[in-house]
Amino acid sequence: MIGSKLANRYELVRELGRGGMGVVYLANDPVLDREIAVKVVTPDMVSPESTERFKREARVVAKMDHPSIVSVYDSGEQEGALFFVMPFVEGMNLRSVLRSQTLQLGELIEIAIQIADALDYSHSRGVVHRDIKPENIMVTRKEGEGIRVRVTDFGLAMAPSQERITKTATVVGTVTYMSPEQVSGREVTSASDIYSLGTVLYESLVGQTPFSGEVQALLYRISHEIPVPPRNMATEIDEEVEDILLRCLEKDPVNRPSGKEIVDFLSNYRNKLHSTGRHRTALPSSTTMSFQMARPAMRPFAGRDKELADLQRKLNIALTGECQFVLVGGEAGIGKSRLLEELENLAKVRNIAVLHGRFMEVDHALPYQGYCEAIQEYFRTRSSTGTTADFSDLAPDLISLFPVLAEIRDLARSSEESVRLNAETGSKKFEDRTYIFELLARTLIRMAAGKPLLLILEDLHAADVSLEALEYIVRRLAPTPTLIAGTYRTTEVDKRHRLSKLLSGFKGDKRFTSIQLGPLSVSNHRLFLQQLMGGSEMDDDLAARFFQATEGNPYFTTELVRSLMDAGAIVRDDTGVMRLSSETALTMEELPVTIQQAVEERIERLPENLREILALASVLGRSFEFADLEKMSDLKETEEAVEQLIRSGFIEEDRQSRSDRLIFSSGVVRDVLYASLP
Repeated sequence: MIGSKLANRYELVRELGRGGMGVVYLANDPVLDREIAVKVVTPDMVSPESTERFKREARVVAKMDHPSIVSVYDSGEQEGALFFVMPFVEGMNLRSVLRSQTLQLGELIEIAIQIADALDYSHSRGVVHRDIKPENIMVTRKEGEGIRVRVTDFGLAMAPSQERITKTATVVGTVTYMSPEQVSGREVTSASDIYSLGTVLYESLVGQTPFSGEVQALLYRISHEIPVPPRNMATEIDEEVEDILLRCLEKDPVNRPSGKEIVDFLSNYRNKLHSTGRHRTALPSSTTMSFQMARPAMRPFAGRDKELADLQRKLNIALTGECQFVLVGGEAGIGKSRLLEELENLAKVRNIAVLHGRFMEVDHALPYQGYCEAIQEYFRTRSSTGTTADFSDLAPDLISLFPVLAEIRDLARSSEESVRLNAETGSKKFEDRTYIFELLARTLIRMAAGKPLLLILEDLHAADVSLEALEYIVRRLAPTPTLIAGTYRTTEVDKRHRLSKLLSGFKGDKRFTSIQLGPLSVSNHRLFLQQLMGGSEMDDDLAARFFQATEGNPYFTTELVRSLMDAGAIVRDDTGVMRLSSETALTMEELPVTIQQAVEERIERLPENLREILALASVLGRSFEFADLEKMSDLKETEEAVEQLIRSGFIEEDRQSRSDRLIFSSGVVRDVLYASLP
């Protein structure tokens, strides 16, 4: 409710609307006899710090004189609420204009120029808007006068706290236009307004914002994902416009253009549009796409921004219908799987199917194993929905090649006679490797069903004949929206390895990218450590000794930290800083020197019943159903033991599964356990 004193000062006419910052009233100024808008920000929306900033910036805005900025006539505080008096602006906000489907390309360019000019003016006076969005952009069209833009709420927006951000119903509209630095709580500068402007323009051109979805997924995408170029979405805009638009959406504020740069560029482009007559091109209506995603993995991810950006670019290209191939190499534990896990999170946010395969070919004992795992995953994840493709023509050959697939009901439905006849002739057919390669390629195409697919193949250094199949598959799937990403250990590959030949074969191919991961830098390693310890500050000596011991290896660092924390060797002092315990007098020379030792020592500290459960789980695979583990175990307290292992970080719930499926937090932990079995 508006304060009585304020109501007496201005004659209220009606309520105009409610938003994230409060209530706006249409009122009349009896002294000057003019229509005004009064915005009231209720006490629960402000803090003492934001109140002082509002007052300070309102005084600055009141002195600004720009045709595209709605100024402030009066402001103050009353009964704990803030109020701002502004001129009443006729017209529609940009959101309503977009919904009306009447916006033309030339009009949008004019709108962008006026907004950018207003931002450049305010930024030069030290005022950051903080909440550029369609609702805060008023558009007026008058015959013979063209289009006029007025930006409201300059300098009056507040930065939502994390608590408010999670309240989807109250602030999700604003969150959509937030910059990465706003999402992460870093300093908000003029570059943040440029990012928000880029989001508004992207939505106006494409019909949807660069990122959308449930609020936690949205925050994640804003912080990490590279937007799909508008031209990849069949939007007819010129390349130079796309370029400056994507520059506005750069994650690093330093790389974004200024308001003046945008004005200068778009002014020149406006002249080009009018000369060609394309300024009358109609733009799509504003829509909102609904993406659903399980919570992203929260294991630390630091120092790989460039590599992740490269992967996202390949994914965006693949979505246009051109198969892309990426190999990620590095030593054990360097973060290859973690990097692809981050890519997988982004893919799933965009409803892109993801399949996995791991190779374990030892003396040719398990040829094509990785492809078999991908096929099994496809049927496991889709059998509950009943949306599997028709494999009746491929099933006999697939079962002959991979007998384990006979356990899949959808494949086993093929007649036993067909399978028997195929088995009699299969050995001859399979003598021709090209026949097998084509079978695998057709299977992948059938599983994708013409939709985007991310295929992750791990441990390619352990593959042999499967690498020949991989080269065939990549080229066979060339005209499909597929990204194939593989990992391998560089320490296991020499010049004679088949993988070296594969790398040479794709050298110079624009569809292929090789990414080599090295150790984390000192600064990135410290950031990784801080994330691993829950954001805690740490002693400089501790950080330096960790880097020396692990040589910047992320996985080794993770296991080492967990090992030392379990042993009580890392403590938090009275100031909240993490350091090595003085009681243990532990030196780095006494710490484990290999990842395997770190894992083994951590497992050995577990009670016998938990070690037994982990050993049984390792037999079931990297991921497994709780029901299967419970049947194998003789322990009555299996569920309690699993909960303890989840709390300890050895296993976790598979968030992508609808069942009670569990997964090892680390493949290395599972490998060490499995190797220790008789």
